[in-house]
Amino acid sequence: MVKELSEFQRMVALYGALDRLGAEFCPMPDEAMDAITTAQTKLEKWIVGMSAETHHDISAKFEFIAMLLGQDSGEFYIEFDAVQSALQDLIAYRNAQAQRIYGRRHAEYDTLLA
Repeated sequence: MVKELSEFQRMVALYGALDRLGAEFCPMPDEAMDAITTAQTKLEKWIVGMSAETHHDISAKFEFIAMLLGQDSGEFYIEFDAVQSALQDLIAYRNAQAQRIYGRRHAEYDTLLA
């Protein structure tokens, strides 16, 4: 049985697909490349701004960060925000898990972004 991807996972996959399209078909008309870049920028903002609440979605957010790091076109302004957002999601997930299991939060996680 194949697990259906969440909306979050689908948007990360779409970002990767757009990146591969841009690389595979370059050079292309400027208007086409602009459309791909615009779509990627919108997806970047959506992915970073959306809370990932399951371990699958948090993993997808870290996968997105890996995609950003793997691009040859230079440093991205969104990288820092993506890392911070992914850590916040991971901390919230682990704290909720610890609260459910142990009745308390993980104090050491709270210091990661301090």
